[in-house]
Amino acid sequence: MTVCVKCWNDAYMQSLGTGKTQYECYIELQSEREDDPCENAEGLYHKYKIEKANGEPIDPTAQYFVLRIDTDPAARAAMLTYADEIEKNHEAVFAAKIRKWMNEVANAIS
Repeated sequence: MTVCVKCWNDAYMQSLGTGKTQYECYIELQSEREDDPCENAEGLYHKYKIEKANGEPIDPTAQYFVLRIDTDPAARAAMLTYADEIEKNHEAVFAAKIRKWMNEVANAIS
């Protein structure tokens, strides 16, 4: 059996804290991805391992999306949209910090 390395790594991440083996998670992923095989993975796929800076464990059921803001203009636009949305929830200081950061990044790369 040929093993998809990406699926095997994803299965490992899913197995953490679930009580399932990596193999069990791998079989589930293969079934889920039958119509969208990983060999041609573009767009959304498992590319990064996420961990908290303070070493505390992350919620194993949480979903994360990583943006690279220094090379991707769409990522910077997404961050500015996020700032707009959190500002609506009374987080104006955090929104201002994000906008300042995006301006600094834009100035550094231009």
